[in-house]
Amino acid sequence: MNRKETRHIVIALMILFVAGSFVIRTVSARGSAIQEVTDRLRQRGVPARGEIQSLLPYRVKFTLQSSSAGTLVSPDDPTFEQSVYREIALAKGRGLRFDTVELAILNTAGTVLYTGEMPSHFTLPPTTILPDIDGTAIGNRLASDLQVPGITFSSVRIDQELGTIHRLSLDLVTPDLQTANTALPILMDAIYPRIQNENRITNAHIGVYQITLSDAAGNLLLKYSRDLELSQENWWQAPDLIQDWFPHPAPAQ
Repeated sequence: MNRKETRHIVIALMILFVAGSFVIRTVSARGSAIQEVTDRLRQRGVPARGEIQSLLPYRVKFTLQSSSAGTLVSPDDPTFEQSVYREIALAKGRGLRFDTVELAILNTAGTVLYTGEMPSHFTLPPTTILPDIDGTAIGNRLASDLQVPGITFSSVRIDQELGTIHRLSLDLVTPDLQTANTALPILMDAIYPRIQNENRITNAHIGVYQITLSDAAGNLLLKYSRDLELSQENWWQAPDLIQDWFPHPAPAQ
């Protein structure tokens, strides 16, 4: 082997070393970022885990472990899905790039119940300092303004979510399914503009609001979550609950 060939081999090895080091650093950095998102979700009680599927393109997958043992998702799963998308959007706002984010929901047996991809435009700006608010006063005011015959406000609370937004949680009770089917569309038409108005007037910075509706016997009828910053709605509802409160395809003729 002559000196020229030796030099070429050395150069090739150096290129391989540099490229290998870059890949290792990239995988390590992105793995740490995925773990950070997973940890933040776990702090909120979201049973999710993330993993890198490929680097070029950069594709990641988050898996949600449902409590469902059957073929349908649990009432919590749509809200958990929204939480995953929100945390990814926040990570993108911190400078982390994703080409594709896939989400899968598994039942207790490991069977896939749902798969989907996060819309690529979901991005949220870095965390800002939240204003101090009187959550009790705002909650009471909202409950007073949103009174609908047939629905009672069991509890209203506003919590700060990891320093990013205020989350409004409404626990509602209705006597029975029939009453809910009459009252729910009225409430859902009123609540969104009312919260938007509250944000505008008091700078409450309510970024997400959640509604849990149960009947007097404790049966869950609706679990709904709306992310105002991502313009995303997720919900689970009981099979016989009215559907007129949200846009949906007309029945086939």
